[in-house]
Amino acid sequence: MGKFIVLTIVIVSALASTAGFFYLNAKIHAGEMRMAAGQEQIASGQAALSAGEAQLEAGKSKLAKGKKAYTKAHNNPLLVGADALFHGGSGFSKARDQIAEGDKKVQAGQTKLDAKAIQLDEGKLKLKQGKQQLRWARTARIASGAGAIVLFAASMVLGFFWRRSLIRTFTEKDKRARGRVGAHP
Repeated sequence: MGKFIVLTIVIVSALASTAGFFYLNAKIHAGEMRMAAGQEQIASGQAALSAGEAQLEAGKSKLAKGKKAYTKAHNNPLLVGADALFHGGSGFSKARDQIAEGDKKVQAGQTKLDAKAIQLDEGKLKLKQGKQQLRWARTARIASGAGAIVLFAASMVLGFFWRRSLIRTFTEKDKRARGRVGAHP
């Protein structure tokens, strides 16, 4: 009876290893699909970040030129006087407001760009962790498949060498059961 229990445990373990192999195989396939999608998102995020950086630099350059022109015009007493005389000083006031609005837009753009850069870095880190998990899963899949093969081979070898004692176990059990039935009418 002990051999039967050992053989059953080996066969159940082989089946569990086989099931683990197929489960890991499905998870690996799904993980590879997610990795491909993640890599595409990283690439598009990197492109968007580069475009955002270029746009921010263009905005900073335009703002710097505007500040320089304002400073140059404000330092010219003739232009300050003409603005005060003809427009009541509203020209320089509007320019200051536009420069302040430009500063706010540049600051908001920088904040948004920094947040997107952090998000992109987090995505790259998750992608790296996902690649490591896939490597581990592939290793576990190989181990599970190899274990299944070894356990099935062991069960076949044990079944072959123990076939007579296993047959006797069941035939004797059957004879004993029949003997009991016949003894008690």
